[in-house]
Amino acid sequence: MKNDEDKMPTVEELQQDTFKVKYGIGQDFNSELEVLICDTYHVSDITTLFKANLQLKPFNTTYALTTKPSSISKEEKEKLSAAGITDHINCWKKLFNYFLPRWLFLYVNKSKKALDIGVDWAEYMKEYFQAYPIETFSQLESGIEYKEPLGAWKRLNNKEMFNVFNKQLIKTLGRWGIRQSHTLNAGITQTRNLAKAYTLNRRANTPEELVTPYLVAFRNGTYNFRTNELQAHNKNDYLLNLHDYIVDLNHPHAPNTDKLLNEMVGDAATFLKEFIGFCFYPNHSTFQDFVLLHGASGEGKSTLLNFIKEYLIGPDNFSALDPQTMGDRNNRFATSDLYSKELNVVPDISDKLIQDVSALKGLVGGDSIRAEFKGQSSFTFVSRAKNIWSANHLPDLRSSDANSALADRANVIKFINGDTRKSSNHFWQHHDMEKVKAERPQFVGECLELFHKVLKRHQQGLGRDSWTRPTSIKQATNEWLKHNDPVAEWLENVKENNPSLFQDGYFKKDDAYSDYRFWCNAEGRTIMSKKKLGDKLCSDYGFENKKVYTSNGQHLHSWVNKELKNEWNKIINDWSKTRPTINIG
Repeated sequence: MKNDEDKMPTVEELQQDTFKVKYGIGQDFNSELEVLICDTYHVSDITTLFKANLQLKPFNTTYALTTKPSSISKEEKEKLSAAGITDHINCWKKLFNYFLPRWLFLYVNKSKKALDIGVDWAEYMKEYFQAYPIETFSQLESGIEYKEPLGAWKRLNNKEMFNVFNKQLIKTLGRWGIRQSHTLNAGITQTRNLAKAYTLNRRANTPEELVTPYLVAFRNGTYNFRTNELQAHNKNDYLLNLHDYIVDLNHPHAPNTDKLLNEMVGDAATFLKEFIGFCFYPNHSTFQDFVLLHGASGEGKSTLLNFIKEYLIGPDNFSALDPQTMGDRNNRFATSDLYSKELNVVPDISDKLIQDVSALKGLVGGDSIRAEFKGQSSFTFVSRAKNIWSANHLPDLRSSDANSALADRANVIKFINGDTRKSSNHFWQHHDMEKVKAERPQFVGECLELFHKVLKRHQQGLGRDSWTRPTSIKQATNEWLKHNDPVAEWLENVKENNPSLFQDGYFKKDDAYSDYRFWCNAEGRTIMSKKKLGDKLCSDYGFENKKVYTSNGQHLHSWVNKELKNEWNKIINDWSKTRPTINIG
């Protein structure tokens, strides 16, 4: 049996001790303040009035200042009198000192000749921003707000900080009985400049500069791509994307989702999961890859992309810029849509020509870009939005160096499941999207782990081979880029339609350039200079700058490639051997 001194204290004893230690009011608490507080609230138990931090719940202080205790007993009045408490204002002074917010204070209103309630706006603002952490930046004046349950910051819209602040100010002061318009207007006016100064973060021009580049936050913790583990939320990580769901690293298996992807894209499923994990990785410094989903209409490309962007990434974390818009340098507001986004995704993009491949190259990652929000100053940032587009017909590229610009970035994934709208196609009878959605914690956990392994392989020096890129992706990508290489297409046109131009294994420079210009004009392609054409033929297609001497003693400035001529001859010979015999007459 325990001794009396070993007994656990009661809740009431603990609360009384807390009052004594925190507020220093000792044994006089019940006799001085409890009566007045209970009388004001019309309750008998004072403990029901306090919040967890021992602050009083809001009440009409303006009205209460005119209220005197009237329901106390004669004995209690005698106790108050014996304690020297004859003026109820003395009780209110202690009440304000001990229990009310620090930003409320009593002062003598000379015109009323009575005590009145004032507001210390600096203290109010300080308490507000402690409860709702917000930071602004020199190049992002709209600011960001920390969402503690999710472990990340939300980017605020223009004027959102002040609109929400003012609304909360009116609501909070109203709870304490302060509703005078002149007081509220004074608060709104005075706190505006105070808030700008208080929230300004001078360590960076934009919050993107402060993002910890290997972390992503979920409701149950922050995932670390370096360790493949969850760690505690920390607002100093400056993570700018909210994911309002838990992630399951202990059971990273999603059989329904795996089955869906395998039947949609075949052996490209693992790469696609790696890329989804990459979408959560908050930087482009290691990889600048993008994905084009290619397939016929009705194969479910849009369904898959909507699942990825809305359910995995989240509605506030993606933008919707197609590659044609990204390649338009005249659209100064478009690039701002990429700011602080994890994913840029557009289903069913147009096959319209992409005018500027160099601009697209910069926007898919790694390069600083200039952006501007409407009504705010322009700023510079590096996009970390990963890009996934889908298309029934892949877009054309207007560029002399499309292949070299995008070869180390592009990944074309072909869909293989056919038109699911046809009655003969039973694809959606075998797949339930609700079951797929239910696997989100496990599936995202699997994608994160897979990309963690990609990063590990990259650290071992594997480069782009760090990805699990099957032959199907490599072939589909090469076909698209070759189709969009104007020099390769022109050479193909020469082989098919004007072989005499190259019949001896060399181009006469002037004749070849004239043919090239004619082809570009007919195809609507940008014409490069003769020197650039020659440089590209030599650097990419094995040609050499040489003088060719003819039998009559002439020397011709030429681009020579005997191996290509032999390759063309072999193709023609093979075709001649295999073509069917046609009997005439």
